This record gives sequence, C-alpha cells and structure tokens, in this order.
Amino acid sequence: MNGGRAISKAQYVYTEEESAARFSAVLSEVNRTIEALSIILAIKADIRFAVVASLTPYQVVHLGDGTFVVLIDQRAFYMLLTLCFRVQSLPPFSDRFGFVTVECQRSYQGKFLLDIVKDFVFHTEDLSPYLSAARSFLVSQAAITYIVGHEIAHVSHGHLDFKASEDFAQFATSLEDKNLTMRTLEMDADSSATTSVIDIFERHIHWCLSSAELSGEGSPGDICRAAREQYVAGMFMALLCMDAFSANFAPAAYPISYARFLTTSGVTQIALSRPERDAGGIPESVRLLLVSVFERLSGGISTLGHPIAANVAIFEGDTDVPRCEYSPLGIATGQQELAPLHRRWARIRPFLERYQRGGRLAPAQAEPL
Repeated sequence: MNGGRAISKAQYVYTEEESAARFSAVLSEVNRTIEALSIILAIKADIRFAVVASLTPYQVVHLGDGTFVVLIDQRAFYMLLTLCFRVQSLPPFSDRFGFVTVECQRSYQGKFLLDIVKDFVFHTEDLSPYLSAARSFLVSQAAITYIVGHEIAHVSHGHLDFKASEDFAQFATSLEDKNLTMRTLEMDADSSATTSVIDIFERHIHWCLSSAELSGEGSPGDICRAAREQYVAGMFMALLCMDAFSANFAPAAYPISYARFLTTSGVTQIALSRPERDAGGIPESVRLLLVSVFERLSGGISTLGHPIAANVAIFEGDTDVPRCEYSPLGIATGQQELAPLHRRWARIRPFLERYQRGGRLAPAQAEPL
C-alpha cells in the first residue's frame, strides 16, 4: 500500500469490513482452510492470505521474518466453486450421491473434456440452479483445501527458504537442472496437498460419525465411503480446473497435467489403503465416475481427449480411427515423467530438512539425481 498504484497496480484496497460482504465466500472458506492446515501441519510461520486480481490464480510469497501470504485470484476461486457445483449436479455423479440433477442446456456432443470444463468454468452465467441443487460441500471444500494446501506446502516444506538459500545453486547448475528441481518441488507440494486433504477430511468424517452428524441412508461404512469419494473428487476437480486455467501443457518448471493426476491419485491410494484395504480403490472409482459425466456429455470416451479418460490410443488394422482406453501402459508412460523427479527428490530432501517449517517430508525411495 505504501508503494501506491505504481508498484502494486492496485485499483482499490478493501478494508476487512468492506471485504466481508463482497468476498464472504472466499474469506470464510480460505480462513477455515488455512487454520486447519496450520494446525495439522504444525507450521512454524505466520501465514496470511489476500484476495487479488492476478494472472496467476494461486501463489505464495515470503514477506520476510517468517511471514507468508497466499495470493488468491478472486475469479479463480469462484470458478473452482462453479466447476465443483456443476459437475456434482450431473448424472451419474448426482445419482451416485443422491444429489439433485440439473441437466445442461447446451450441447457438448463431440467436445473435448477440457473444452467442456472450460465452458463450465468461464461461461456459467447463473450459478444459482447449481447452488440450490448441491447437497454436499465436501467436494468444493476438498478442492479448495487441495489448492491452498499446495501453496502452503511450499512454506511448510521449506521450498521458498530453500530456493532463497545458497544451497539451491547446486540444484540449478543449468536451466534444465533448475527446471528439474522446480518440477520436483511442485510434485512434493501436490503430494503434501493430497495428504493434507485426506488428514483434514478423515478427521471430519470421524467426528461426524461419532456425533451422528452424517445423515442419510446406509451403514456408517457406506456413508464413510461416499464422503471419501466426494473429497477425492474435489481434488481431481481442482486439477481439472487448473488445466482450464493453463495455456501451456508442456511446462518446463511444472510436472505435466497427467503426472500431477498420477501423483495425487497414487498418494491417495496408498493413504486410504492403510486404514482400510478396500478404500484403496476409491481413486480409480472416482476417476471412472468423473469420466462418465463427461463421456455422457460428449457422446463417447474417444472424443474426450484427456489422459484421465483415455491415456492410450490403439490403431488396429487399416482403420484411421483409434480405440481409446485407459490402460496400465498409459499409466506407466505417465509415471516415466515422475521417475526423474523421485530421483531428484532423494537428493533434495536432506537439504529441505534444514528449512522445514512443518508438515512431513515424504521418504526418499529412489537413487539420487
């Protein structure tokens, strides 16, 4: 504020009282999320947030002296909510959880999955039908927690302090080497965001079951699984929303979109398998559920053109039309993108221990690179 418009480019800075009405949803949701993350990660830092208008939807900056600010673009926040509310109002997602169905008035026949997502995100003029139809906020709250948790992981795992240190130079000996390091840190932030969502919402489920707050038909096990499926769906929708914002699908300093999905689904599978073996299949069942929503809109899986729907195209005989499917071969190809990141993680991890402000660093499980 002291620098004025010339430095900050701010058109207007709202006071807390003024912002309470104008930005009530983002204020309440992000306040709750940051408070929960700060507790479960035991972060030794002062973390604030600001609602801004920015070309970067979400980012975190270090102001010095252990004070960090998460910058959240106002439109990006509400676009994420829009995607969550719209998808959960469509069959078979709405059928699975007993939500009210709100059919699309626009035809998406033959459209790519990402084009449908972009239309939902950028061109939903009236959200009121979907707000009234939504029966659960677990999906949107998990999506927000995942996004904010990713940014806070850069703080809790010491990424920002590490990048500002003299140690960083040995991991950035060339532009290619630096980009490998940056992709590795982003992978770690995705992993941390995933475990944070699971930790927060598993506690919520346990509290609801013990206090009889989770209503609905079915056994406690059925209700627990439905809640898990919803928060996993929220994480996957957060990734789809970030895809919609992206203009670069081969980024040098970030993992590719499908690699991020594999990280999130893989960590979720491992984490949910620990308390209950059958729960390890939830990420795959949620992927299929989401894909079926878009497949129904587009008319077939072959038109979706997104790796979470079909990660291989098989050409047989003389036909020019491939058969698209989701295959272990495609998963293995996507994991090849992550292999060098796991190796770089093994080399970076001991250094991050010096700068860590909270959370849990994943163990190293590959040869250092």
